[in-house]
Amino acid sequence: MKYLIKFRLGKSVFERAIDPRFYLEDLRELGNTEVEIIKEKIPEPEEEPTDEHVFHADVILETDRPKEEILELLEFILEDGVEVEELEGGEQSKEQEETREEEKKQGASEVPESLLENYKLETEEILSRLSSSLEELAQAPGSLELINEVFRSFHTLKGNTGLILSYGEEPNLKAIFEITHKAESVLQKARDGGIGLSSRQVEILQELVDRLDDLFLAFSEGREEDVEDVYELLEELGQSSEKSKDMGKGEGLPSDLSALLNVASQYIPLFRELCSKGEISEEEADFFRRALITLYKLTKELGFDQLNEKIKNLQNAFGNIDFKEFCEHLEELANDLQKLVESKREKKEEKKEDKKSFDTAKYISKSNYLRVEENLVKELMDIVGELSVFKEWMYLFVDKLQKTYSVPEASKELKDNIHRFRSLMEGLQRTVLEMRMIPLSTLFERFPKLVRDLSRVLNKKVKLNIEGGETKLDKVIVERIAEPMIHLIRNSIDHGIETLEEREKLGKPPEGSITIKAYQEGGSVVIEVADDGRGIDVDKVKKKAIEKGLHTQEELENMSEEEIVQLIFHPGFSTKDQATELSGRGVGMDVVASTLREFGGEVFVETKKMAGTTVKMVLPLTLAIRKILLVRIGDVIFGVPAESVGEVFKITRDKVKTLKGLRVVYHRDRVLELEFLSEKLGINSTANGSITLLIDNELTQGIVVDEVISTIDAVVKPIPDVIPTSDDISGVTILGDGSIVYVLEVLK
Repeated sequence: MKYLIKFRLGKSVFERAIDPRFYLEDLRELGNTEVEIIKEKIPEPEEEPTDEHVFHADVILETDRPKEEILELLEFILEDGVEVEELEGGEQSKEQEETREEEKKQGASEVPESLLENYKLETEEILSRLSSSLEELAQAPGSLELINEVFRSFHTLKGNTGLILSYGEEPNLKAIFEITHKAESVLQKARDGGIGLSSRQVEILQELVDRLDDLFLAFSEGREEDVEDVYELLEELGQSSEKSKDMGKGEGLPSDLSALLNVASQYIPLFRELCSKGEISEEEADFFRRALITLYKLTKELGFDQLNEKIKNLQNAFGNIDFKEFCEHLEELANDLQKLVESKREKKEEKKEDKKSFDTAKYISKSNYLRVEENLVKELMDIVGELSVFKEWMYLFVDKLQKTYSVPEASKELKDNIHRFRSLMEGLQRTVLEMRMIPLSTLFERFPKLVRDLSRVLNKKVKLNIEGGETKLDKVIVERIAEPMIHLIRNSIDHGIETLEEREKLGKPPEGSITIKAYQEGGSVVIEVADDGRGIDVDKVKKKAIEKGLHTQEELENMSEEEIVQLIFHPGFSTKDQATELSGRGVGMDVVASTLREFGGEVFVETKKMAGTTVKMVLPLTLAIRKILLVRIGDVIFGVPAESVGEVFKITRDKVKTLKGLRVVYHRDRVLELEFLSEKLGINSTANGSITLLIDNELTQGIVVDEVISTIDAVVKPIPDVIPTSDDISGVTILGDGSIVYVLEVLK
């Protein structure tokens, strides 16, 4: 009977420290197998599993064992993504074959930008590490520790490259994958054989790392590298690997050294096992003592004095039960023996003359990347912020020179130079801000799995669409909106998307839809999370608001539908009748609103019953430096974030009307409610005749100030929790003259 076994495993398996490759070995014991690896990126033992770690493979198993036995073998990983299919008539059906081919082609589209950037950064580090490790290994080709280190580097590079190749073929990457696979195999044999690598093997590995550098550079530059010599090197590496195995038999060596090597190649792997165990029984101890005596006598009789001295050191360390010292001397012995074999080998292959022209370009780094610690970027941003404050002081000083000290010539010259300084400052500011910006795809890439998991738990079908992942945002903000976004997606699936039965009755497609869309709008980034579910029931919101004592029936009747919907952001508010682990227990939307307001973000909700809901988050581009509108109320100066202001204009007081007890103004065919900040903050207004209005981006609200002074670039610092302040005050900034200004978040 033939079976097709599909492995589609991810993070959950690796979190349980399971290596799925062992299951392939187990399946081979059941019968004949054909294995095809589709995607493979397995974490190192010390590495934390992530969503990028996958193992996708297809196995065709021909066996006379029953299917139940196969399922029993795979029991612990079946639910993680393993399927067992019987092949009709012992062969794959046309449909099964097409499905497999389709899966292999999946992802052949463009590699996600963040994944590609991470691959390039990590590959540069691995290649640099390999060069250093191989230089050390050339001095000690028998060092098991160095061989392990080099093996891990090749293994990681192979896995990373395989993941990128899973999105589509690329000749340079294919060559990198083949080189790392071959190198990994040779190093594995060296580890298992216990005798180390030959000098020539290390040389070939160094040449291959040079070619890996060339291939990686060609991949980065979008050209194809000639790889003919790569396959010649791989063939030679394979041949030298076989000769390395034969080295233990003493072929091509003088008879005395051949005799010693035949004995040593049996004992050294056993000694290494002792190093890995760290403890032995009395019976094993007796065996090792006799083995050391045999080696000691043999080296003495054959006249290998240097090796004899090393074995004597081994005997002393073993007698003192000092396994650490014993293992150090063992590696010294293995290295010396390896060097002796290399120097005495009677047949030495002539190296092929390299007919290629000598190209010095490969010795020059062409990397486009430089890794910088995040705290250094933050420190640089703080310095830029201080320079912005200093720039504002210089403008004040120019006015002072002209008005107070009456030095107009100096004032004009200084003012001309300040304009140049300002231009340089703006360039520096833009560059540093760009250093902090990362694409939102780094966050969005986590959500497909979240949607799949929630859909499975809630027994719903949901499709996730993502747009605008390339939109960039300050790294700090991206990290802080992760939790709010999870709340929104969870609420969309749990509260919004209907069950399969409900959607069928409503005439909707059985599969619900959630769309995450990001785009830049002015000085802000907007992220929308929209679903095509049941929408928010406004009547239910009203009922809950009355039950919680938030508003009376009369107050709710005077509120617009948009205002009523905004009540869902009130702490503890939920329209869910029964709290569950998924429903958020009434804290989800509150978390979204409060988190965004902490850094000057805003959140809006648009909903239509039985048509869906869209939650719109408006976020500042960066937290580092913000454009602040300085306004005056009475004799006090305040700041308002410029990104929250859509329009500024003056009107006379007689344009303000009263409607249902509210002061409003007609603007752009809309009725805008006005809020006088002088009254809100308890400050006497000094505006006569006309007032200045700041209108929000949505043209729904206006605030009244006495005067708009100017716009500045400022570093806004949070106010410590120990200092009591109004909810409308989000932070403070310092002006050029040293005065402190409160920043108000009054336009929501």
